[in-house]
Amino acid sequence: MLKRETEWRIGLIAVAVALVATACGGGDSAVTPDEDGVIIIEMSEFAFSPGDIKVKVGDTVTIKLNNVGDKEHEWMIGREVESEEGFPNGFHVNFFDDMMGLEVMPMNAAMGMPDMEMDGDDSTMEGMDDDMGHGFMVMRMPGEAATITFTVTEDQIGEWEMACFEEDGAHYDDGMRGTFIVEG
Repeated sequence: MLKRETEWRIGLIAVAVALVATACGGGDSAVTPDEDGVIIIEMSEFAFSPGDIKVKVGDTVTIKLNNVGDKEHEWMIGREVESEEGFPNGFHVNFFDDMMGLEVMPMNAAMGMPDMEMDGDDSTMEGMDDDMGHGFMVMRMPGEAATITFTVTEDQIGEWEMACFEEDGAHYDDGMRGTFIVEG
């Protein structure tokens, strides 16, 4: 009887360890672009789905953002969360700093780029400078969508954070964040 109880406990422990490993990223659950370079991200209360993205240097990526939630959401990628008056409100390092040829449709979805030059179709931003406030973001109201197309550079290698800082950072604090990984 003691042997059977010990085996049962060992089995239960093994299952628990497997569940914890899976929950903590034991497998690679990051989404990569499809064969056309597209990644679809749904924004809702209070998450990005998928929450983990992986791209490679040289990839031309189109992110399709769909706000399927009931609140306005923003999408930013950066490092080192900044706070204002105790609330998280952006990143110190913006993923899109100095990026040339970033395309956003519709153009009115893009925010945080004061010195934009647009080409003839009003969809390409060039000449982003370092003084961008809290950085580039895409804002969408419930039911709205936007696309962002860019080519990943070597300067972007590493792990970044995706985030929404709406409502004085409450969305971020409630878990609306994810990872954006760039591999060389």
